Amino acid sequence: MSKGEQAVEAILNAAEDLFLQQGFNGTSMRHIAKAVGYRSVAGLYNHFSDKEQLFVALLDDRSPYDHIFAEVASLEAPTAEAFIPLVYQTMLRQLQASMKFLRLVMIDFLEFGGDHVRELVGEAQAELAQILMRIMQFDDLKESVSPIALGRMMGMLLFGYAITREILPAQILDTMTEEEWQKHITQAVLYGVIDKDGKE
Repeated sequence: MSKGEQAVEAILNAAEDLFLQQGFNGTSMRHIAKAVGYRSVAGLYNHFSDKEQLFVALLDDRSPYDHIFAEVASLEAPTAEAFIPLVYQTMLRQLQASMKFLRLVMIDFLEFGGDHVRELVGEAQAELAQILMRIMQFDDLKESVSPIALGRMMGMLLFGYAITREILPAQILDTMTEEEWQKHITQAVLYGVIDKDGKE
């Protein structure tokens, strides 16, 4: 790693800690410079034009998307019934290992209306479409399933699950093991929650 790359990494690490502790508006370039060990902010401006550009670089660097897509690409299953839970569990594991990234996402929504995260997702459209197309090719998937709706639903479940795992009281979370939570949720996704037998 070059000296320039080392400097950028140190800046990103310091900025991440400060943004998560103090928020975006509560953190100045001077704070970040001091945390890195610079005597002035000039060292930061050698790498980033302003605080927002630094934040965008941090979001991009901490994004787990590349790891998620690489792992999902290696998954194999004979049916949608088997494949969808594998995709969900893989993505969830990666997101849970990236809780700092999710907190940065929340900062982006609060400070910038989600503009920068939207760009990240836009850049990942091709990979997301590939995953959905793989799912849509399985014979056991209902013809009426919309790939766009399926993708949005999975996104909602993934982010919602990761966030609620952080904020729900332990007495709720401890009612089931992690494996049981995931099993119940994936079953609800795959088979629904309404029993129509004898109710027509």
